[in-house]
Amino acid sequence: MQATASALPSPVATVPPTLSPLPTPSVPPGFTLAIEPQETEAEPGSGIAYHLSVVPEGGFNETLTLVLDVRALFVTQRYDLGTLAPPYPQSLIYRLEVPATLPSGITLEGTLRAEGGGIVHEADILLHVR
Repeated sequence: MQATASALPSPVATVPPTLSPLPTPSVPPGFTLAIEPQETEAEPGSGIAYHLSVVPEGGFNETLTLVLDVRALFVTQRYDLGTLAPPYPQSLIYRLEVPATLPSGITLEGTLRAEGGGIVHEADILLHVR
């Protein structure tokens, strides 16, 4: 028997598959709003320092208008906190004075409203008068 040499197939070049980057989900422009403390106690005639923060999302860069509505019993008081302009993130401290004429034992309910670029966010606070 005679061995015959068989021809080996020529090597085939393999090309690794081309990876396409996955599309990055786009986040629509917006912002988050936070206020601390969300619930606290104070005496009539004292003040509370509230820390407000705005963090942008998706490239948000609009000016915000800030308003705080405070309700106690049958009365509502609106505080215009002004505007907050980019760049973000930003934080600020707002001092709320508790009227000396408020009776002890009531709770003030507040709503912080931030509006800009067609977007509105609200954050609630509670202040218990001792």
